[in-house]
Amino acid sequence: MKKIGLLCLALVLALGTLGVGFALWSETLYIDGTVYTGELDWEFECGTVTVGDPCDPPTADKNCDNDFQNVRPAPGDKNVGCTDVVCVDSDGDGDVDTLQVTLNNVYPCYYVHIGYFIHNNGSIPLKFERCIISGGGSSYAFTSLPCLVDLDLDGDGDLDLNLRFGDNFGVQLHPCDSMDQSFDLHVKQGSEQGTTYTFTIELEAVQWNESIHPD
Repeated sequence: MKKIGLLCLALVLALGTLGVGFALWSETLYIDGTVYTGELDWEFECGTVTVGDPCDPPTADKNCDNDFQNVRPAPGDKNVGCTDVVCVDSDGDGDVDTLQVTLNNVYPCYYVHIGYFIHNNGSIPLKFERCIISGGGSSYAFTSLPCLVDLDLDGDGDLDLNLRFGDNFGVQLHPCDSMDQSFDLHVKQGSEQGTTYTFTIELEAVQWNESIHPD
């Protein structure tokens, strides 16, 4: 009987010890501190925009065939069409986030190359995921490259322009660094005489580790 009593006492002491341990494990630990998150921010460097056929100063046109084949000077070095690019801060935060492109007095086979740099103003690396082209009440978006996009900018059902975007989707852009991008435009047979074509180009970026494009 004495042994049974000692055994019961040992069990009580053991359970008591476990209870203390459980109580210690169940206590809440409070940490007071400040967490700083990174900023995703970028802009077009407006001063770096180059246009192969600007309106000012005027230059001779270039022509090409479908799918940007056989780029060549226009016959007789004619200066008929021209292209304007305007930088736009669409959300008023001081960063240029949109390019507005206007093609003036262009015609089938007209070709122009447009280049620019993009700067990472934020504090985390980023990758560009998508390009959005809007004009004539329509919007076109694409996420893969190489990319040839046909555009109907006047809504008449005929394709007016062919756009070829550069090949740097998924390229990592680090804070304070800049990236060179460009695209080509070709006026197609569906374009109308005397029409001024205007559209905008916007880009979407994500932090580098959320990109759909592998390294």
